[in-house]
Amino acid sequence: MVYNGERELIIYTAVENLFHELAHARHKMNGTWRYFYSEEQSIEEENIFRRELAVLNGSLATERVWKTGVPIESVVDSSDYAPRKYSVRSNPVLITRLVYLRT
Repeated sequence: MVYNGERELIIYTAVENLFHELAHARHKMNGTWRYFYSEEQSIEEENIFRRELAVLNGSLATERVWKTGVPIESVVDSSDYAPRKYSVRSNPVLITRLVYLRT
């Protein structure tokens, strides 16, 4: 269960959960994992994803907060971390190889 700033339950579907877990994996893979603050780090990125998803869906954004109801930005000083915008990229080299293998 996840909560907003008013300690109300908010939506946490498989989509939000998958993004959250992939944020952990990406940071571990890139060596940017904040060892003692990894959960806060993933929730920060999940909130960016939630805002962007709300814009795409034309709905209101709901942001997740830390367990105590404190906004994530208050738990960890995130001023050193620039907000990120995510986009899907394709890998032309890989696609070319797959097409070549199929023929």
